[in-house]
Amino acid sequence: MPHQLTSTEARINNLTAHLTPILNLLVDLNDAFCPPLVQAIIKTTEALIAGVQNVKRNKDQCLQLVESIHPVLFAILRIHLESEAVGSLPPAILEDVAEFTNTLHKSYTCIEMQRDGNKIRQFFRQSEAHGLLKECQNKLDQALTVFTGRTTLTVLNNATQVQDEADAMHKELMELISTLSDGTVSDQSSSVFYRGANGSQYSSNSFSLLPSKPKIFYGRDSELQEIMKLLGQDTPRVAILGGGGMGKTSLARAALHHPDTCARFEHRSFVSAEAATTSVELAALIGMHLGLNPGANLTRTVVQYFISQPSPCLLVVDNLETPWEPAQAREGVENLLSLLAAVEHLALIVTLRGLERPGKVRWTRPFPQPLQPLSNDAAQQIFEQITDDSHPSDERTQLLEFTGNMPLAVDLMAHLVEYEGLSTVLTRWKTEKTSLLSVGHDRHSNLDASIAISLSSPRITPGAIELLSLLSILPDGLSDDQLMHGNLSIIDILSCKSALLATSLAYKDAKNRLRSLVPIREHIQQFSPPSQPLVMSIRKEFHSLLSSYTKHMKAPISTITAQIMANFANLHKMIVQRYNSVDAERLVSQGISHLQHLDDPELEAKFYGTAGAFMAHSNPMRGFQFLEKALALSKSTGDATIQCNIILSMAIFMRRRGNSRAALALCREVEQIAYQATDLVQVTVALETLAGALIILGDYKGALIELNRAKELINMCGLTGGFHYCHVLHDQAEIHIKKSEYAEAQSIHTALLQDTSMNKNPETYAYIRLNIALVDVTIGTTTELIQQNLDAARKVFTGVKSPLSIINCDMVLADLNLRERNWVLARAQFQEGLNSRDGQVVVYCVERLADSTRWPAHFQGHAKWPMICLCESHRLQERLMLYKALLFIGDWFISEDEVTAHNLFTVALEGFTLLDVHRSRAQCFMRFGEMAQKKGDSSKAAKMWREARPLFERSLQTKDVEQIDRRLAALEKENPSSLANFMTLYPPTEDPDKEVIASTEVAQSSNTDQHTCDQVKMLSS
Repeated sequence: MPHQLTSTEARINNLTAHLTPILNLLVDLNDAFCPPLVQAIIKTTEALIAGVQNVKRNKDQCLQLVESIHPVLFAILRIHLESEAVGSLPPAILEDVAEFTNTLHKSYTCIEMQRDGNKIRQFFRQSEAHGLLKECQNKLDQALTVFTGRTTLTVLNNATQVQDEADAMHKELMELISTLSDGTVSDQSSSVFYRGANGSQYSSNSFSLLPSKPKIFYGRDSELQEIMKLLGQDTPRVAILGGGGMGKTSLARAALHHPDTCARFEHRSFVSAEAATTSVELAALIGMHLGLNPGANLTRTVVQYFISQPSPCLLVVDNLETPWEPAQAREGVENLLSLLAAVEHLALIVTLRGLERPGKVRWTRPFPQPLQPLSNDAAQQIFEQITDDSHPSDERTQLLEFTGNMPLAVDLMAHLVEYEGLSTVLTRWKTEKTSLLSVGHDRHSNLDASIAISLSSPRITPGAIELLSLLSILPDGLSDDQLMHGNLSIIDILSCKSALLATSLAYKDAKNRLRSLVPIREHIQQFSPPSQPLVMSIRKEFHSLLSSYTKHMKAPISTITAQIMANFANLHKMIVQRYNSVDAERLVSQGISHLQHLDDPELEAKFYGTAGAFMAHSNPMRGFQFLEKALALSKSTGDATIQCNIILSMAIFMRRRGNSRAALALCREVEQIAYQATDLVQVTVALETLAGALIILGDYKGALIELNRAKELINMCGLTGGFHYCHVLHDQAEIHIKKSEYAEAQSIHTALLQDTSMNKNPETYAYIRLNIALVDVTIGTTTELIQQNLDAARKVFTGVKSPLSIINCDMVLADLNLRERNWVLARAQFQEGLNSRDGQVVVYCVERLADSTRWPAHFQGHAKWPMICLCESHRLQERLMLYKALLFIGDWFISEDEVTAHNLFTVALEGFTLLDVHRSRAQCFMRFGEMAQKKGDSSKAAKMWREARPLFERSLQTKDVEQIDRRLAALEKENPSSLANFMTLYPPTEDPDKEVIASTEVAQSSNTDQHTCDQVKMLSS
């Protein structure tokens, strides 16, 4: 008989049937428009569906909780569909969505508490857990009332109604997207998929629309014909070069729509690379336009897509200079182009500024020449087309001579004449040109003068000038919503916007944002920079934008939402300008003075917490005093978020000062407070910091458990790919470095480097390059490559004035000097590093000073450094450092007291085996082999070295592997028969990571003093 469903199983199936259609629709909405918080809602709801199936207590209440979610989700989707600007909600509604997201996080905490063995339960009493369930249910009911009151949506009572409504919404969503240009669609994807309740998936047509054919296109006939000839060849690869404003994009668009192109290439794609900064981002943009599903790195997926196409394809990549010009990203972009160029039936056109073509691609010959200014006739034709004046005159000739026949300048001048008249414009030009053209008559001077004349139009009011000056410092421009609701204190701002558009001083981009071209922005910044009050008003606008997320998400850097990303370059510009002009010490003093006149404990707690974290490096004692004061104030406010932030700052302080156990206890405290407040983002931060302390204490397994928990919460909160996610990956890489798994560490570093950029996040970018250099020193990478990474990192750290980071660069450089036998310089640099207040810097220096095998005999002096290493390992609670200290001390005893040395190596080997540190284990085996060889025991020496060899291979120590091979070859040459017999009895270990040489086996050899060995073990424990 078929299995009879229980009532609980039936309810679970029913809620899954209700939630699946709306979740699929929200995924489609997020892929197309990336609205704020939707990703977090999706991930948390998916976690709730999975979690509710495994609860052991209060199952009915938990099921009722999850059953209450789907009508709220339908209402939220309906609000997005009815919004005037899809993907953007009014602040009041966005606050409600954020509150609902918090409720989902609380619901997740509730359900996790009902599972057996879940860690969260220990943080709540039974009555608190029951009360939290009831609170979540009430909040979900309130959310339904709030959201349904804003829409026309009716209550959905059964699965049929749910599916019907989902189908109707899907149709609306498809129609909505199909009416928009590809620029309005989110950068994540331009092809939207809908998955029905039965799991089926079908795709709408790609919504990556081709740009239109240029309506005004004169003077490029010969260039167009040349490109069409190239496109007629087999596998054409064409690069259109030229300066800014020369019409490269227009030429590419003309070729894209040429009849011959349309006839030959069934599939044509046009991708603007202006938003990309790396090869990974460029591949993502191409994938978006192809309708591919988003992924971490779409390079292979994009290439495979073109390979799988049955007919010839054409791909146009516009503005390629944006990702290609930065030196650190150039190789990756060229590799991507090389892969695309290898597809035989794919034609490739790229446009980029300058005179240089990207490497690694065999560009089709003959190379098109870089675009030059238009001919006089072509400039005349463009002028006539825009102004609708076909009567030649000396005045028009004079104006066109002024433009230098640059398409951009011709366009600006013609639009100005269209509205103001030829004679008026020429008169103004004659009045202005003497001062504006005094530096020469090159194109840049002409363009400045052209812009100045446009600014002199009667249409350009003082308000329009203010708006244009504001646009000059905003690379991403402004949306209509920001113009209307941004409190920018510009009178009649919409009329000002119209004036700028009419005179072509500004334009609407593909995302309907008001922007200004780079040459115009640069001119305005030089001659009419924005006033300080205007700059302050836009700063307040951006502060409000970020605050709306930090209030609920607590992780603005990682919260990749449409509104923040649309203003990313704007935010970066504002922060850099503000940061470079701030005297932090002066601000702290002023803040303390102002707080004396206020009675606001919450504000005081935030201030002292921020000041304490900032001063932790420059003045540790004062910084910690500030943190203690902030913690006392935060407890009086009862604000869990403030408490968590301050305690985490104290934990980081303790960890850096070497008190990892205190840091561990503080992190556990934060974890408890955050769980009780159901603040999952704060829990994530606590787990990250906790893992860092566990790494220092040598609990790598425990650290990985906490990091994996953090990754789960990051994913559920919709923060994958953000700051916290990158921080978790960095910690995982650090564990690999500790275990000498350098290949895995570099793989993580490389992936992180591809996901960031110098402009996007300079400090993160610099730290990644520093970590790459650190590993490269260890694995023998060339000095030149290491120096390049160090120089790049140091330049950033110097710019942001980060002394500790600069010290880290110095220490890696010292290690490089030690490797290259620049001993005097290396010793001086390490001894300078010992003055650092950072515990990890001290560990780095002492370990290298204590390793006598890396220094010549005349530099070793005496055994103080290994003993200092032992003492520091105790002070800093560094477990790995302790075992290394025993190894280093053993090196000093080996010539005088082999028994003690043997015992030290034995205990060190046990420790390294416990921590699974491959390279250090191999070093112990090498010592045992050398001691055996000294005693004439060639067989045992060979066994020890064969144990070491795969461990050195695992840790990429090529020179050590070669040394072992030479020693084994020498042994075999000296006594081949005995060694062959030994190999028969003791074959080499196939998997050294599973082979543990017990200390008792080694200690039983003839030179082992068991009493001494026990004493060393007691010391190490």
